[in-house]
Amino acid sequence: MKNMQYRIIGSLILILFAVCSASAVKMPEGHRGLDLSCETCHTTDSWTILKNPIPFDHNQTSFPLETGHRNVSCVSCHTNGDFVTVQSNCQTCHKDVHHSENGPDCQRCHDARGWIPTQAFDLHQMTRFPLIGVHVTVDCQSCHVNQTGNEFVGTATDCFACHLKDYEDAKFPNHTVAHFDHNCEQCHTVSTPAWKPSTFDHNQTGFVLNGAHWGADCASCHVNGVFLGTPTDCYTCHKLDYEQV
Repeated sequence: MKNMQYRIIGSLILILFAVCSASAVKMPEGHRGLDLSCETCHTTDSWTILKNPIPFDHNQTSFPLETGHRNVSCVSCHTNGDFVTVQSNCQTCHKDVHHSENGPDCQRCHDARGWIPTQAFDLHQMTRFPLIGVHVTVDCQSCHVNQTGNEFVGTATDCFACHLKDYEDAKFPNHTVAHFDHNCEQCHTVSTPAWKPSTFDHNQTGFVLNGAHWGADCASCHVNGVFLGTPTDCYTCHKLDYEQV
């Protein structure tokens, strides 16, 4: 009778060993080669219930956990039980919302503290439009209107592209009526805190300002804000002076 019991127990042990061996064969691909005991992460309650926190020093790996990465769940990076073959580059876990426009090196703008660029100003100085003057203080989205779509490449660098409304709203003088050139830098500079004061080289018009003309008010010749087609002969402006002589 005892021999029969021993044989049954022995058979059960073999079956249990076979079941455990079969489970080992089904071990997730990423677990293979993981040099840790099962008890490091798992409990006897269930394989799916992990210890919290897991007593594992990630700093001993090639990817130390810094700032923001310390608070994320293990499985958010180690999907499908992959702990050995998972990559450490940003794109493995983070979708490139810039559609490869800014290159593959996410750390050029971002770090583990958060997605908000910490060196945005310094990075902008390396573009074809370095920030100077009042542009240093403006909000990014005022120029990068597609920033919500994470698009930065191809942003126009000419003044008129961003300042069309300023051009159209200008009344003294009226830029639209006067057909002023769209090259704002002919009169304005970005180093000033606003559009004023502005400068204009009248010598480039064909009517050089000499003598008393240099100090005359613009509106005394350009009546009603009309600049284009203003006569350059003396009599047109000095008719009254002629008649009073």
